[in-house]
Amino acid sequence: MSAAECPAQWTELVNTNSLNGIRNDAYRTLSACQEYCASVAECVAVDFNFDDRSCWLHVSADNLNDVYDQTNTNQYRIDRDCATGTTTTTTSSSTSFTTSTTTSTTATTTGLRVYVRYSVDVERNNNRFTALCPGLPG
Repeated sequence: MSAAECPAQWTELVNTNSLNGIRNDAYRTLSACQEYCASVAECVAVDFNFDDRSCWLHVSADNLNDVYDQTNTNQYRIDRDCATGTTTTTTSSSTSFTTSTTTSTTATTTGLRVYVRYSVDVERNNNRFTALCPGLPG
């Protein structure tokens, strides 16, 4: 799955940084710094210093356990999971039951796409969970 189909999501921690980042002065804007992180599979976050325009790459989630106050530096944590979902509720007026179906699609950096459907028929006390993995047997 390409980055265009599943763009990285970022969590921003304002005026915050962590130790043990790897400085890379080739990326002097926030967007360039984030794109750099997204292109490095091991990257879990970047710190961007707006005063000197420095980009600090973090490749270990352990480094993010401790955060420190740093004026004009923000930390951006990347979320590489791509999830979209829809919820559909159908009520039939000709019968006395309600069926609710939730379908979601989840893709991870491995490129595996899993379709999950969960249906509940309240009147008939019938619950059903289905996971479909296209391209896999069974």
